Amino acid sequence: MFVIWAGCTAPHQTNARTRPEAGPSTAALFAEKPGTTIRTPARIAVGSDGTIYVSDPEANLVTGEHAGVRVIELTGLDRPLGIAVSGNKLYVGNGGHHNVEVYDLTSRKLIGALGAVDMPNAISVAPDGVVYVADSTKDVVRVFEGGHWSMDLGGTGTGAGQLRFPVAVAADATRVVVGDQANHRLQVFDRAGKFVRSIGDEATSAENGFCGHFNRVQGIALSGDTIYVLDAYHGHVVVLSGDGTCQGLMGHMGNCPTCVGLALDVAVKLDGKLLLTDPDHKRLITLSEEVR
Repeated sequence: MFVIWAGCTAPHQTNARTRPEAGPSTAALFAEKPGTTIRTPARIAVGSDGTIYVSDPEANLVTGEHAGVRVIELTGLDRPLGIAVSGNKLYVGNGGHHNVEVYDLTSRKLIGALGAVDMPNAISVAPDGVVYVADSTKDVVRVFEGGHWSMDLGGTGTGAGQLRFPVAVAADATRVVVGDQANHRLQVFDRAGKFVRSIGDEATSAENGFCGHFNRVQGIALSGDTIYVLDAYHGHVVVLSGDGTCQGLMGHMGNCPTCVGLALDVAVKLDGKLLLTDPDHKRLITLSEEVR
């Protein structure tokens, strides 16, 4: 089952130069006739053509749907967690293999693996192709350039630039935003790996409300300057400006058609609307409401 929180592990040094060894890779199969039922939609990624990719760690598959039609089904994985798509490459955090497998969407073949990553919970690919992987149980974000590990961001702790169970990562041309779940905050780094700022703290409704405060950061999406942060505990998305100023909330937890259960990820669709995974209801849900 997909884990959204776990205890911390031994300290891990920021930018440690010990190269992680690659984990084992076994090519999964692209099904000729996609149709496997999604059991636990966990992580999502949106391709440049609008295809929506979803990982399902319970069914051990990754699917891709375009305009409501299943066009890709990657089976035979071992607890797939984080996913990302960049160009014609699909990155899959294969949790049981402790690595990130790279598939060519044109040839539909395994073309490489990045590792080792103990728990590849979330993946983001920057515009220049640098890959960031949130390794939750190691309290770091692993950075890969040109297919090779280059450095780690974070390390166990509560101080500036340190992490405790990072579960989300999103990178653009200038920044890397990390969901620091057990510390109830975001940690922002520049692309060189330098710590920039911390955003947020624990949400306690009686004291500081929820706008800009978090109980369980689970997913992050970037759109221009805006940072969207999924708080799985409350089933809502916190909308932030680039400097961390809260702009409001979106989404509600519940059982109504437009409500979410235990949401596990957030992404921005090509039309600018937010898409959440909702494993409680075994579906994806698009937020069409305004920021409140």
